[in-house]
Amino acid sequence: MRFFLSILFLLPLLVFSQTKKIVLNATFEKIEAQSKTFVATVNVEKNGEIIHTEVTQNGKFIYALDTGAVYKVFFSKINYVGKHLMIDTRDIPERSRKKQTLRVEMSFFLDFDDVDFSFLETTPVSVARYDEQYKKLRWDTEYTKLINEKIAQILLNL
Repeated sequence: MRFFLSILFLLPLLVFSQTKKIVLNATFEKIEAQSKTFVATVNVEKNGEIIHTEVTQNGKFIYALDTGAVYKVFFSKINYVGKHLMIDTRDIPERSRKKQTLRVEMSFFLDFDDVDFSFLETTPVSVARYDEQYKKLRWDTEYTKLINEKIAQILLNL
């Protein structure tokens, strides 16, 4: 009976120890001439459902993501163009590290009435997926470069 109770007691610990966490660590760049603490709103969507909303007061956002899901993390600020990231944690193998940290620096630029940035409502500025070569979750730098070039081109045409 003691053996059975011991197994029952340890089972949750064993299950919990198998859980992998991905920590998203986002910082926001200060906007020129802004003296106040950087404030932004962050919405986290998991598999199409908003699961967390937070207004940052210090220019930083840290959030733990589970494996087995697709996350969209939306960053917004009043009078500035909002952006979002896509993080795919579905293909992380069992043998991977239990904890991984994804770092990102998010910047904002003014939203002008006559400039069309509507593609950013549906297109993420960066995408992270599990990279088998590096054995960890990584940002797709080529994709990010293409999106940044598109944004730069729009800003140059102002």
